[in-house]
Amino acid sequence: MASALERLGWGPFFQSQIDRPLAGSGEVARVVEEQKRYHFVTTESASLLARINGKLRHGADSRAQLPSVGDFVVVQARYEDGTATITRVLDRRSKLSRKEPGTEDEQVLCANVDVALVVHGLDVDPNFRRLERFLATAARGGVKAVVILTKTDLRTPAQVQEVKAAVEALSLSVPVVPVNAPNQLGLDSVRSFLGAGQTAVVVGPSGAGKSTLLNRLAGQELRPVSDVRAWDSKGRHTTTSRTLFTLADGALLIDTPGIREIEPWDAAPGVDEIFDDVVMLADACRFRDCTHQKEPGCGVRAAVDSGAIEKVRYESFLKLHAEARAQREKQSPWLKPRRT
Repeated sequence: MASALERLGWGPFFQSQIDRPLAGSGEVARVVEEQKRYHFVTTESASLLARINGKLRHGADSRAQLPSVGDFVVVQARYEDGTATITRVLDRRSKLSRKEPGTEDEQVLCANVDVALVVHGLDVDPNFRRLERFLATAARGGVKAVVILTKTDLRTPAQVQEVKAAVEALSLSVPVVPVNAPNQLGLDSVRSFLGAGQTAVVVGPSGAGKSTLLNRLAGQELRPVSDVRAWDSKGRHTTTSRTLFTLADGALLIDTPGIREIEPWDAAPGVDEIFDDVVMLADACRFRDCTHQKEPGCGVRAAVDSGAIEKVRYESFLKLHAEARAQREKQSPWLKPRRT
């Protein structure tokens, strides 16, 4: 029979980091909720309110090294008062992270995730550029992405299939699932990507239907939901924390606050995976280090001119690569071009 930690996703990758019995009263836990000043963690036997100890906090080079929801951590537990101190963060198997708005820092949204359910509501026109960014973020973090098109009742079946085909064209490797969560339509297809002990995260803008999807998958009201604003279809922030829930079938699901825009962190590898059709065309470029902008003999620009690649997709590819390059230059000053 699986232990409580195994049911929370514990496995050989994490066990290999614990090479001897933990000293003193230290034990392993998983972060199941992240707040600004504290975390909730679950050990083998209890859920505890936890804070980060000073050595870990002050020894971290960035916030990205501090615990996020989904992390496995080592804690000093105090069961008598239901609290704990986090002393160590185990290496992550995967993560979703972005450039924190207003800073040049990495923000880890969640860790040790198997599947990202990228939610887009059909009450608004498809935002393909935003979807590309979410997909690149997932690919960069080693997370399988699935696009969930919600609110299908607001479109005709033909319109739903048209949007589905257009989203599928963004990446041949990413499944696209239309659902009408309140009526349970399409939920079995979503469940096929979940499994006992596997962790999924629901991401997308406010009002897209993330919490409704979570509630229907769980079969109970785990999160409050509210209507979107009628005049612009934008959602209200009813979810304010990142929280990991365990569903009745053993699947683990992280719900997150709405994210309207996302700038992937160090996204170049993820961009290449999502834009694999563009990358393959680069093999035809005359120059190996072609930037696909002004060089003669560029296979990518030739494909754009012929209509084989949509211009807007080509421009999105260039923009995401430029952002990734700018991030690397800020993180590593020696990569910046020298002034003459």
